[in-house]
Amino acid sequence: MTEKEKMLKGMLYDANNDAALIAERQECKELCRDYNDLRPKDIEGRTALLKKIIGSIKGSVLIEQPFYCDYGYNISLGENFYANFNMVILDEARVEFGDNVFVAPNCGFYTAGHPLDATERNKGVEYARPIKVGNNVWIGANTCVLPGVTIGDNCVIGAGSMVNRDIPAGSVAAGNPCRVIKSINPTNNNTNTTAMNKFLTLAAAAVIGHSMSGQTLEKMNWFNEPSGWEIKGNSLIMDVTPKSDYWRISHYGFTVDDAPFYYAEYGGEFEAKVKIQGDYKVRFDQAGMMIRLDHENYIKTGIEFVDGKYNLSTVVTHKTSDWSVIALDRPVEAIWIKAVRRLDAVEIFYSFDDKEYHMMRNAWVEANHPVKVGMFAACPDGNGFKATFSDFTVKHLPDAVRTKWLKDNAE
Repeated sequence: MTEKEKMLKGMLYDANNDAALIAERQECKELCRDYNDLRPKDIEGRTALLKKIIGSIKGSVLIEQPFYCDYGYNISLGENFYANFNMVILDEARVEFGDNVFVAPNCGFYTAGHPLDATERNKGVEYARPIKVGNNVWIGANTCVLPGVTIGDNCVIGAGSMVNRDIPAGSVAAGNPCRVIKSINPTNNNTNTTAMNKFLTLAAAAVIGHSMSGQTLEKMNWFNEPSGWEIKGNSLIMDVTPKSDYWRISHYGFTVDDAPFYYAEYGGEFEAKVKIQGDYKVRFDQAGMMIRLDHENYIKTGIEFVDGKYNLSTVVTHKTSDWSVIALDRPVEAIWIKAVRRLDAVEIFYSFDDKEYHMMRNAWVEANHPVKVGMFAACPDGNGFKATFSDFTVKHLPDAVRTKWLKDNAE
């Protein structure tokens, strides 16, 4: 079996030393260079050269210069395909685009991958997995699509996304990694066009905002991702996993670490805050904020439903867990939790109106160690419930020790 045959079958193959593959890539580079050197107004010449580069073109196509690919013959373009400046396709495997696909500037589609084992990787072998993009798909600028991904029909991918998993049809998705944010109703094209424009604008702003503020819901990460969740505006809504919890050893004798946790990682000192609502149903249903170093060291705090009553609850875990509660005399629609990390401690506050806050716990946390901060929910006894988290923020606080040093050593 030739190296090319291995490549097309998705097997490990030698991409760097096989003369035939090197020659094919070199020929494709020459054609791409010729294409990129053509005058932009020479549409006829550009179209003719694209037909030499691309394996299959169904109908009208326009690819802005520059454009780069590895082989070309593994690419298939549907009717009415458009790609803006600087599209890159590493087509070691098939890359298929449906009809009416729009690709914004600086997007890449990468079928090539390398072994995780360094010894194998250093031999120069690699593998390839196909990419498929459906019909009526809009891909925002600076998006990266990785090996083996399928993007379904009627999808919008937000600017700056890293797509490493399949995106189901009719989805708006964004982030790094890319996640579904909402579904698209295909019945109203005008409304959807307006919504898409608004979404892509917001998605681009979210990328900028993330670099400035250090937090964006779309760019956070899951630990124990639940089967159902979505982001609506500034709210995260999750279907809490049944029979899930966080607890270590003490009193009950078991250790569990399997409830949903949506987080970002922060070093230094900070103030974190979130609004929490839940459709609590059975004993021990809970939702709140978690601050986590690792599986043996974490704080979870929020509302816990015990014996038919709402309780303000905090569990502090260092090797083993402890639990403190403040019983409420009535159900509440929502609570706000605020956690302030200073030096080697976290102060936890609660509020019923986001105005007046009361301390409920002060807990030790190892200083000068990055932590994961975010929203969790658990359902140890029941079949799950719906939890909603809104207005999650993490505000940087100047390091207290450094601030004192600067004051003591002011010039």
